[in-house]
Amino acid sequence: MGGQTPEARFVIEPETPLVDQEVSIRVVGLPASADVTLKAAMRSEAGAIWSSEAVFASEADGTLDVGAQIPQRGSYATADPMGLIWSMRPPPSDEGTPLFFKTNLEPTRITIEALIEGSVVATSEIVQRVVDDEVVRQPIRDRGIRGTLFLPPGSGPHPGVIVIGGSGGGLQESRAALLASRGFAALALAYFAFEDLPKHLIDIPLEYFGTAIDWMLERPDVEDRGVAMIGGSRGGEGVLLLGATFPTICAVVANVPSHVVWQGFGDPDASEPCFAWTLNGEGIAPMTGFGSEEEIAAAYAQDPIPLTPLFESSLRNEEASERAAISVERINGPILLISGKEDAMWPSSMMADRVVARLKAKGFPHPFEHLAYESAGHVILPPYRPTTVSASKHPVDGNNYAFGGTPEGGAFANRDSWVRTIEFLREAFA
Repeated sequence: MGGQTPEARFVIEPETPLVDQEVSIRVVGLPASADVTLKAAMRSEAGAIWSSEAVFASEADGTLDVGAQIPQRGSYATADPMGLIWSMRPPPSDEGTPLFFKTNLEPTRITIEALIEGSVVATSEIVQRVVDDEVVRQPIRDRGIRGTLFLPPGSGPHPGVIVIGGSGGGLQESRAALLASRGFAALALAYFAFEDLPKHLIDIPLEYFGTAIDWMLERPDVEDRGVAMIGGSRGGEGVLLLGATFPTICAVVANVPSHVVWQGFGDPDASEPCFAWTLNGEGIAPMTGFGSEEEIAAAYAQDPIPLTPLFESSLRNEEASERAAISVERINGPILLISGKEDAMWPSSMMADRVVARLKAKGFPHPFEHLAYESAGHVILPPYRPTTVSASKHPVDGNNYAFGGTPEGGAFANRDSWVRTIEFLREAFA
């Protein structure tokens, strides 16, 4: 075979990283100045094979360093050690492909091949772990709480973090597992669409979260000076509202959040107004209206559906916006806001800016920061996963919604925001 060499091999460090660890991918023992195609593939939880490839020229010494070299062509176009991973795409025939999102804690196995003139000359594997081997997982079914606690090694006490999801509901363990791998006692907390909890994001009592906070702070392996809250999308709205309600929340990370309370979601037969959240048995006043009939028809005529114009239309009602605004100035600790400037699901950057404006106007005494990413959309998650899907069917109502952003922008936002989130949490508990 022309160009084949038995000495070619991958040098991958580390071979079994946590999913948020950058991996060095190199090939050595190649012919000098050869065109080398690298192919990567992994299987999603749904069984689909996601794949990527890029063509490089080997160096004069027969090496190829993915992190240092720009591909000649392929699924991404910059020197990036993780480009082969975030640029993976699902098979074209896989209609309605969901995001590559981990719901279980099984490692993801990524196979990598090096080819010269169509023939494989080297193979290797990366095993991405969601959770460190020494982290302890404890399902929690206590005082009505439905969740999973992840504890880092050692007796602690550890800084406590509660992680909640957005409008998809259910129990999302992977982010909490990764936080525990970084030294936090992290509770993944479900609040609807899970077991005996409410089926929809409607009339969710804030007291439920208060019970979970108290439960965490009573544990001897959790620091008793307060808990941090992390939530995304409707969960980002939720953690800001919770922080403004419970002084035992000492830090908030609001990912693609809202500065106002929105109506409940998920039940087409719900009466109006439909409350998402309640406190002391009373519904918390939400935004009213959701664009004109013409605007709604125009948005839903598209595939995928962009909801941002409808939210923007609603927010032009300044009286309703003020009535539904979250009193973020009451939060008893620092705040980190994360958004994508090309968010097609709702205008998270604009809404996060309004949180910042309110904090400044009210003389908020704690640190706060808004990380707004230029080419990112609605989905900003821990790295390193594929970022090529910009729309997906919603798990609750089944509509195909647009998320916005570019794969490159999403990859950068995931990487940068996660590093900044860990730094923020460590500083909050310092």
